[in-house]
Amino acid sequence: FLITRNLDLIICGNAECKKIFIDKGVKRQKLVVYPQMGMDFSIIKKFKNNMPSKECSIIYCGRIVYEKGIHILIKTFLELQRNGYKPKLLLAGKGKGKYFREIKKEIKKIKNINLIETLSKEKMYETFSKYTFFVLPSITTKVWKEQFGFTIAESMSLPQILSLGSNSGAIPEVLKLKECVFEENDYLSIFNKIKYFMDNPKEKAAISLLQSEIALKNYSNEAVGKLYGQSLSKLLLDKK
Repeated sequence: FLITRNLDLIICGNAECKKIFIDKGVKRQKLVVYPQMGMDFSIIKKFKNNMPSKECSIIYCGRIVYEKGIHILIKTFLELQRNGYKPKLLLAGKGKGKYFREIKKEIKKIKNINLIETLSKEKMYETFSKYTFFVLPSITTKVWKEQFGFTIAESMSLPQILSLGSNSGAIPEVLKLKECVFEENDYLSIFNKIKYFMDNPKEKAAISLLQSEIALKNYSNEAVGKLYGQSLSKLLLDKK
């Protein structure tokens, strides 16, 4: 608190971070909540006109660790199969340790689940444009909750794919649409979301388009840079 008390501006990555500072006695007027980074839409626009997939195709990009809920996503995949869908699941990311080994062992037994290395930015956006759903099934633990989930903002930028996320930490803040939020640690909640949008393709298409507009407005390099610039300019003017 001795350090933060003397700061003029604190940029928080999410609303809960802001609340922590307020609880510690930092004045509200010193606090703003902004994305910690933005996206390069010059890359994204290359793939905005790709035809959307009609398959039950799901992608996850990120760390293959327990708190990201990969095991929950696999349960969702199996539930979709049991209910007559023909899902395919791509897991793109790296992991290590017992959990990662268990995930690799499990998916070897299941057809149409693939695990690949982390994708480059351009390849990631291209892949997003070919899938129907991006799912971020993060789980809150005693020591961690999702701080932002930048890949979900990145997936939102493409109008072909619908981004869904759990209610862990800041994910609902990023998505900004309650229709796209499911209960964490609950594979049936994810299943019900996917089932609904598979059965209602026009609504899925409309919300996917809306998400891409939200991403451009809030998470582009230009949008994030403008927020930072406005706050820093105001700070400098107030100091004069």
